[in-house]
Amino acid sequence: MLFCSPDEYPFTPNLPEPVLKPADFPKILYANNVNANPSILSFYTRQIVPRITKTATVQLAASKRANGIIGDDEYEDDGNYGSAATLDVEVLQAISKRVHYGPSTQPYPQITYFVNLTLSHDSTSLIACVNPLDPAISSRLP
Repeated sequence: MLFCSPDEYPFTPNLPEPVLKPADFPKILYANNVNANPSILSFYTRQIVPRITKTATVQLAASKRANGIIGDDEYEDDGNYGSAATLDVEVLQAISKRVHYGPSTQPYPQITYFVNLTLSHDSTSLIACVNPLDPAISSRLP
């Protein structure tokens, strides 16, 4: 099965068929076969999460010790697994979208030209550079 959202890449293979009929999304991104999600997931679970949870665990244990709770009980977590999982998914999707938008957008080989036009406030020349094949963008410009 193909992943149905054009601006997202799956973190797991072999996803089940969608329950709902896929939406007909406009083709706004260029075709792309790069999927950095395995690296993103690995870095997130091996580097970021342990650093976040270690600090929180140490702080929670200190708070419990201050209230007379010692031993194994001071290292018991708060059990908010559902909330943590939901936030993990949101963070992973946001990072993935940001990473993958780069290769999916149209490259500008004349970036220096665009920067110079912008710095010189040459709006007429900038407008002339807008892709004439995209009337949705062109029509919004003054």
